[in-house]
Order: sequence, then structure tokens, then C-alpha cells
Amino acid sequence: MEAGRKRYQFVSTDLARLISDAIKPYEDQIRSQGFSLDLQIEPALPLALVDGQTISQAVTNLIDNALKYSTQVKEIRVRVYRAGTQIAIEVADKGIGIPESEQRRVFEKFYRVNNSLVHETKGSGLGLSLTKSIVEAHHGRIDLDSRPGGGSRFTILLPVFTAANAEQTQRALAGERFAEAPHH
Repeated sequence: MEAGRKRYQFVSTDLARLISDAIKPYEDQIRSQGFSLDLQIEPALPLALVDGQTISQAVTNLIDNALKYSTQVKEIRVRVYRAGTQIAIEVADKGIGIPESEQRRVFEKFYRVNNSLVHETKGSGLGLSLTKSIVEAHHGRIDLDSRPGGGSRFTILLPVFTAANAEQTQRALAGERFAEAPHH
């Protein structure tokens, strides 16, 4: 992806169905680890232009982190809803949280928060970096709201597919990649 060799297959997609289908294979694993899963999907969402495989990967990366870094309160909430001209995909947990001083760095390759649980947990430090790259390739952004001991909420924001962006849509469907999204 980083070298620009990843070919995204942008297709007009029902994100509600995509996210529901992406989570379904993991539901047993989530529950077998003692977690509750609250999936909230707003009805009648507009379409988004996405590569379904990579957006599914981004969401499952976030769920995987919630599973890894939640100890006492094992709750995961996934919400999909319209947020103005965007569709939001939110993954929230009640895990260990991330100190404010490290929140920007968690999206860097190989970076792992300095915490004993993090260092005892398997991981490469690539999941959030990869997730951010996927989201930016979709001309979206990812936000983080977290505090130590209070869990984390990651929100992926993707543009809604409309007639106003039809030209860009046609270029993407023809195989062109979206222009690089600004880094936040």
C-alpha cells in the first residue's frame, strides 16, 4: 500500500451491510472471549465509494485492538451512522485507553504505547498505521478519542457517494486512485 502499488477496487457500497458482514465471522470469537458486542447501524444510510475488502480489514483491525487491550470491562460497540456529508464507522471499547501524549503516535508504523499490557500482548504496531493508510486512500480520515482507563473510540469518516462527486467516482471506478488525503 505504502509504495502505491495497492489497487483499490472502489465500488458504490452499502456500508451498513459491509460492516455487518465483516463483523459476523468474528462474533463467536468476540463472545467466547467474554466480550459483549453492541452493533448499531443507522437505517437507510447513503452509499459510499469504497474498496470493501480493505474497509472490512480496517474495521476488523480496530476490533482486534479492542479485544487485545480490554481487561476488566469487555464491551465493544460498533456504530455506523451518517455524519453530515460523511458516513462514520465507530469502534469503541472500555479498554486500557491511550494517554493523550501518545495518541498521535499510535498511527505510526511499529509504534506501540508504553504500557506493560501492550508489551505483553502480541502485535507488530502496524494495525493502526495500516488502518489509517486505508482510510486516507478512501479520501477519509480516522479520529481517536481515548483516555487511560476509560477506553478508546476510533471513528472512521468516509465521504458519502453523491451526484456531486460522480466525476471522481467514475475515475475511481476506472481504476484511478483518489487524490492523496491530507494528513491530520
